[in-house]
Amino acid sequence: MAESRGIRSISPEGMLKRGRVNIPGMQETIWQPLYDYQTKIAAAVNSQRFFVDPIGTGGKTIADTNMELSGQIPKGQVFMITGIQVELYPGVNINTAAASSYADDIRAFYQAGALKLKIGSKDFVVQGNLMKFPPVNRLAMESSVISDAAAAPLIISYQYAVAAGREFAVAGLTLESNQNFSVELLELAALPSGQNARIGVTLNGYLGRNAQ
Repeated sequence: MAESRGIRSISPEGMLKRGRVNIPGMQETIWQPLYDYQTKIAAAVNSQRFFVDPIGTGGKTIADTNMELSGQIPKGQVFMITGIQVELYPGVNINTAAASSYADDIRAFYQAGALKLKIGSKDFVVQGNLMKFPPVNRLAMESSVISDAAAAPLIISYQYAVAAGREFAVAGLTLESNQNFSVELLELAALPSGQNARIGVTLNGYLGRNAQ
């Protein structure tokens, strides 16, 4: 049998098997939430949809979303949703004279609104208010003291607030590849600070994909 460069020649079928980058018939499962962040304008909003604009659309980067397609999971993948969280980051600073507006924005936003998760033509989650979808992460805070020989120590108090509670759990809804889905936030309240905020929705869960 002919040899080339010390490698014994094989049939085209054998070369095809050896050259595969995926393991046929096998999948791997990883923890990989889906997320999408947008701007929440200060005014009240009737509806705001998420997971519609993938990376590269409208200037979105990996910091804004990890969606590769608009409202779909790519071919060869499945995604099982285990929970939903909604995050709001007010545009007002937490260490200024108007810092209390930060907490006011959080309260106004989460005590109102509703969330709708649609898969295909059906609604699978319809729930309000948004306090039912608290984030699982938060910022740790502490006060700082500045000493001044000419005056009494000045204590800077940071005004910070966050929605808290158990994650909104979902009983293993599975998104198949190329199945349309969307998350819509409804009747979003106006923000008392008058400043735009950053808003995000995360679908926690497991991603299944072809094994390599």
